[in-house]
Amino acid sequence: MRVAVYGGSFDPPHLGHQEVLGVVAKCLEPDAVLVVPTFFHAFGKQSVPFKHRLEMARLAFTSDLANTLGEKKPVVRVTDIEQTLGMSRSFHTLSALREFYSLDTEFRLVVGADILGETEKWYRWDAVRVLAPPFVVGREGYPGGDTPPLPNYSSTSIRARLAAGEKPQEVPPAVRDYIRQHRLYGSP
Repeated sequence: MRVAVYGGSFDPPHLGHQEVLGVVAKCLEPDAVLVVPTFFHAFGKQSVPFKHRLEMARLAFTSDLANTLGEKKPVVRVTDIEQTLGMSRSFHTLSALREFYSLDTEFRLVVGADILGETEKWYRWDAVRVLAPPFVVGREGYPGGDTPPLPNYSSTSIRARLAAGEKPQEVPPAVRDYIRQHRLYGSP
């Protein structure tokens, strides 16, 4: 069984994240994709509370993905494993997943080309590469990647536009509704 592990802050999840899922489905043809919102950002970024990011990820990755995923649709599951573990280190998350799944499960860690220059900051990056060899999604403006570059969506810009009362089209409608309902990012 092949499982793609796609982690991120998803603050908020947007069309760029959905496009990554589509590329992963087409290129890797995994049996499953585990979407893993970070519980705490390892590099200290501030985010909206985990419970909201988890719910927004569930909304973003379980609706309106039929066209994005192609013919061979993997099972997509959003997991709260990092909350259960109480930390957000890829090494610990992948180690816990390794204990849960059968030994013949092949894990691939989905990362963007933008993180390739930051791997020296990652906790036990060499061990992470052994547990789940990275599948690098190309990103506009960054070298490297196992795929052509995807557009460079900016979560920071999206958050600023939400705070200004805009309704960014890069945010899936169900997620925009959730943001408005819970008054996240300073939205009215």
